Amino acid sequence: MSEKTEKFVGYLWRLDRRGFAELRRGLREEPGRYVGAIRYVEPFTLGDTPPWVWQMYYLVAGLFAYVERPLEPGAPVPKPLKQNLGESMARLYVLKEKSPSIEGRFIRLLDADDEQLADRLRQTVTLLKSNDIPIGWEQLLDDLGFWRSERRSVQHRWARSFYQRAERETQPEESVPEFQITGGNE
Repeated sequence: MSEKTEKFVGYLWRLDRRGFAELRRGLREEPGRYVGAIRYVEPFTLGDTPPWVWQMYYLVAGLFAYVERPLEPGAPVPKPLKQNLGESMARLYVLKEKSPSIEGRFIRLLDADDEQLADRLRQTVTLLKSNDIPIGWEQLLDDLGFWRSERRSVQHRWARSFYQRAERETQPEESVPEFQITGGNE
């Protein structure tokens, strides 16, 4: 994940309730259209930020404010979670005993086009947070910058992470033989 996205998400964690409310309101409109969110996002998009990436900053800021809560004064900013959304969804999938509906939601997210992406992400992050599954916000923002790639590398990486983690978490642990201690003359 990039240093820029780490700084941005760290900044979001430190916002007050008003900042969170402004960013949530921004989800009602196309990313970047709500004036109230400008002061929170624009300082991080200065320079040569491509239009798509610029929109993703607004989208992730709104989603973050939608499901997270402001930190208490003096509380430390959580360390960046080094997992992508595929891994987070795999945790939910395993938690829900490999529910086909969870897998289906994940596949629909991977297939989302530009117009569907915001709604499907909002549904996904809401579902994850309602099940206490953390989201790697920094990685999400970095990944979304490449969502439109013709190779669909982000979608493929998320899919690999999803199935690998689900497989790993449902593998039975190797059984370790239990040793019995005896008195010697038994």
